[in-house]
Parts: sequence; structure tokens; C-alpha cells
Amino acid sequence: MFIGGVSSLCVTIYIILCLYTVGHGKKIISDTKDDDESDSKSLTFFYNGTVSPLANLSSIIFRNYDSGVRPYCTGEQEIVDLSVDLAVRQLIDLDEPNQIVTMNVWMRLAWRDCQLTWDPNEFEGITVLRVPYSRLWIPDIALYERVSDEFYGLKDYPVQLHADGSVEYNFPSTVQVVCNVDVTNFPFDTQVCPLQFSSWTYHGLHLNITSNNMAADLSNLKENVEWIIRGGPAHRRVSYFNSIPYPYPDVTFNIFLERKPRYYVTNILVPSFLITCIAILGFLLPVDSG
Repeated sequence: MFIGGVSSLCVTIYIILCLYTVGHGKKIISDTKDDDESDSKSLTFFYNGTVSPLANLSSIIFRNYDSGVRPYCTGEQEIVDLSVDLAVRQLIDLDEPNQIVTMNVWMRLAWRDCQLTWDPNEFEGITVLRVPYSRLWIPDIALYERVSDEFYGLKDYPVQLHADGSVEYNFPSTVQVVCNVDVTNFPFDTQVCPLQFSSWTYHGLHLNITSNNMAADLSNLKENVEWIIRGGPAHRRVSYFNSIPYPYPDVTFNIFLERKPRYYVTNILVPSFLITCIAILGFLLPVDSG
């Protein structure tokens, strides 16, 4: 009798536990379902937003990217082809005594990073992505013979990244470089100020520096009151240094400056010539003429 009562009690407790477990399980499933629906709505809202495709693309292509490593394309050469071009915007000053030229320029750098490619069809037709300078590998381009320690503007602007991996980095800068001034033919003189660009650490087997245009762009040049910029042809040179077996290429833009002589002719040469002529005529006058 007692054993039968215990058995009935055990069966009752077992049934209660089963009912509690089933009910609690339904609650967990319901909560999980609600969370999934909430996440789904959140994701739907994220992808339907105007910025979300760009953010999604950026997070995917930069997921395993290291900006400190030079781009490497599987099956291709290790050399990164870098194009260096510039547009001269304004000649600010040519300090002749100190032989320093100051100019506003627009730098135009272009290369390819095959680690950063995507299919526009998978990202709502996005073909261009603008990202901060610090997120990409950037060539350590240097301007030789510059006066200031810093290359102004080099780290201040976003970079344009295209779907095929091509990278364009355009930024304005103010450059100050040494320019040897020869005033032998003053005021009818012409000066040549070179702007030489090269990598500071990479040799030519890792970074091949060229120029697409092989001339400075002068189409947006502002006029200077004293000088005329006649041209800016570029040439590429490869240098070798002692005990280093690697080539070091560079691109140099020779900026030709022609002085405007009118001011000096009008205010210096003509008055000096007239004063000299009057002085000579003074010696030709008779002594008794008074």
C-alpha cells in the first residue's frame, strides 16, 4: 500500500517536471524567435539605409587587410607601379637670395592594390570607395631638396579606391624646394626649378615610379606678377648607389620660369639709361656754356 502511494507520487512529480520543461522550452523558443525577428528587422533596416552598402563593402574588403604591407598580387610581379603626376596651381614666391621656390601644387598618385577589389554587382553597383589615408598602404613618396621637413597634405585627405583595385590619391600641397638661380641675363633670365620625387625606402624592384603625363599640368595655373611658367616637362631617371645592387627610379618635373622684364625695364633700365645719357652729354658741353 505504501509502495503504491510512493509510486503514484513519483509519477505525479515526473509529469509536473515534464510539463514545466515543455512550457519553459516554448518560452525560450519564443524569445529566441523574437530576437531573430528583431535582428532580421535590424539587418533589413541596415541594408536599406543610404550608407549601409558602403559600410558593408568597407568592412568586408578591409577585414583581413594590413595597411603596413606592400600590395602583392598572386601570380603577378612583385613590383608595384606608381604613377606620380602634379598640377602647378600657383607660383607663390621665388626667393632669389636664398634660392628657394614656393609653389602650390596638386599631387596625383595612382597605383593598384589587388587585395582591395570587389564585384560592383554584389554591392548595389558601388564602383568607388573613399577611405581615410590611414586604412590603405600608401607609397612613401618623398620630394627631394625640399626645405620643410614635412610633405604638407600627404596624410590629410581621403583616398579613392576603385572596384578593380586601382587607387587614386589626389591632394593639394605647398612645396618649398631649393632652386639654383642664375641672374646672369637679368632681367631677361629664365630659371629651372626641379621637383624630384622618389621613394625613400623602396627600391625599383618593389616600387616602380613613372609618370603618366610626363609633364606638369598647367591648365589651372594662376598668374604671377613677376614670373611666367613656360612649362614643366618630366623625365624619369634610374640611379644606382655604391654597394647597393638595386635600382632607385625617380621622376623629376623641371618647372621653367621666365621673368617678366617689363617692370625692370620701365623702372630700372630706362631711367638708368637716361641718367647715363644726360651725364655723358654733360661732358660734351662747352666749358664756357655755363
